[in-house]
Amino acid sequence: MKIIQGRMGKYLFCCVAVALTLCAAAAFADDGCGEGYKNKSGDETQVIQTPPRVIRCESENECSVSPVSGGNGYRAKRTAYTSQSYITRSEFPEDFVDEEREDEKEITNLVYGDEVWAVVMSRDSSYKNQSVFVRSYFPETLMDEQWDKDKELTDLSYGDGQWLAVMSEGSGYREQTLVFRPYFPDDVIEEKWDDDKFITDLTYGDGDWVVVMSEESGYWDQSWGTNNDFPKDFIDQEWDDGKYITGLAYGDDEWAVIMSKGTGFRDQSWSASSDFPSEFIRDKWNEGKKITSIVYGDGRWAVVMSDMDTDCNGVPGGDAYLDECGKCVGGDTGQSPCTSLENGYMIRPELWIRAVINTEDRGRIEAVWNQGGSGITAGGHEVIWGYFYASPEDVSWGSPDNPDLFVKIWFDAGGRVDVSFFHVSVPDIDVYSEYDQDGKADRQADEHGVTTLSGRYIRQYYQNGRSHMEKSYEDGNPPGNVPASGNPEGYHTVNDLRIGAVINTVDRPVEAVWHEGGHSDTAGGHEVMWGYFYASPEDVSWGSRQNPDLFVKIWFDAGGRVDVNFFHVSVPDIEIYSDLPDRGFYDNEGTTILDNRYIRHEYVR
Repeated sequence: MKIIQGRMGKYLFCCVAVALTLCAAAAFADDGCGEGYKNKSGDETQVIQTPPRVIRCESENECSVSPVSGGNGYRAKRTAYTSQSYITRSEFPEDFVDEEREDEKEITNLVYGDEVWAVVMSRDSSYKNQSVFVRSYFPETLMDEQWDKDKELTDLSYGDGQWLAVMSEGSGYREQTLVFRPYFPDDVIEEKWDDDKFITDLTYGDGDWVVVMSEESGYWDQSWGTNNDFPKDFIDQEWDDGKYITGLAYGDDEWAVIMSKGTGFRDQSWSASSDFPSEFIRDKWNEGKKITSIVYGDGRWAVVMSDMDTDCNGVPGGDAYLDECGKCVGGDTGQSPCTSLENGYMIRPELWIRAVINTEDRGRIEAVWNQGGSGITAGGHEVIWGYFYASPEDVSWGSPDNPDLFVKIWFDAGGRVDVSFFHVSVPDIDVYSEYDQDGKADRQADEHGVTTLSGRYIRQYYQNGRSHMEKSYEDGNPPGNVPASGNPEGYHTVNDLRIGAVINTVDRPVEAVWHEGGHSDTAGGHEVMWGYFYASPEDVSWGSRQNPDLFVKIWFDAGGRVDVNFFHVSVPDIEIYSDLPDRGFYDNEGTTILDNRYIRHEYVR
């Protein structure tokens, strides 16, 4: 690692002719114009044809670029993210980071702004074994120790008087250089470009610009630009040249943007707004883009979202695909597709399940199965969970992010098999299952029931060669004889809603961990979020991210009503809490139990 520091007089690099014109050769001026643009190309003998591009701007604060056809042909060493999540919180969200790491995600963006932390975590980033440092001083010694362990700096930012540094294995970077200057260090950048180092990160903090330059970044052509205003025109210009945004920062009253070739991106969008752009992120996620840059400056959140021309496993030009159960299989995944038969789904060769939704407009439609996860508990039990949803090809409100029927399947170590269905929709839903202890189900349902608004829970179970079914009828109210007495810290979801849960285990009450499963808008203008609470494995032996204890579906109706639905899918009593708007104390509470599994909290906004 090499750190270059300096305290030279400040000067600005400006285009002599017209502002927002890219300068191919050095041109320096000290007239205080406040703008700078510079370009470095790699191998001059390398010729790659850039495909035609279309730039669309929804407003002055949001633009996108995409090729007319095909990708840009450039492939960086890093892989594309296959899944992503983020959180904003006033304190550093250590619990969120730990939870997402259990889901094989690592930090890809970390920033502080507007009195909140924003942390973005992504799966299949190639990063692993990360170390995160939050210090009031620049953590040079700590970073040196990590460089000695073959970790590289993958994210650096400054906020709230603290430096934030993320060191990672697996980045592919080599021989990093950090440049400190009280002005934008264009002189050192050009020098390091000549050494085949390219900018992989930049930030401004404590009176200094800090630029990270690395070998083996995968980039081979790069430009930078600085401007007092958000550099929209410069971005458009470099998009036309086949480059994409790979770095963005704000400091000392100016924006700095890095544009590169060799990214592996095929299209890109940015947004700059005073409020955190949750809706923009959600919309672009739905388009297949992922967050690749995020920064706060000049009173605005600037977010860049990019898409790679890859298969669902993040492999450029790969052959992996989403099977009928919504899982990424084939290609380099090592996973085989699920067996989706004409009616219903084979969960295992000996277990078949099916759900049919009785809609008003289309009649009976086959529900689509999405397996969320599976695992083995410390006691040797196996759990598989997921949900059924209506296909958007059948009904307008159908969506993979709008579950209609949660399912939890329990293969007990003693031989019993439980298939539990939890109705989380409006229309009646027929549920079926078959379990053949000889090892092969033939799709002739052993058990059939109908879940409804009043009879939301059906358990079909198999034991000693016989099948059974039980159904419970509940009104959504908590039982009066089992009060909730805890006060969990809880979790902030969306729209100022806080929820929490406490699991009353045999030994002691433990606060449940929240996992968000999905979040989207319906065609009717409603907003839906779902997820589940689970017991931490640090608290109980049977606790696991893959063993949900309490399913949750939250419905923000376009008419202003808000429904928070809790579904007990465990054994111990579980206290549930919600607060809207979040005022520091819970508005509603209750306790879900084996005989009263469903509780609903309703609000009006």
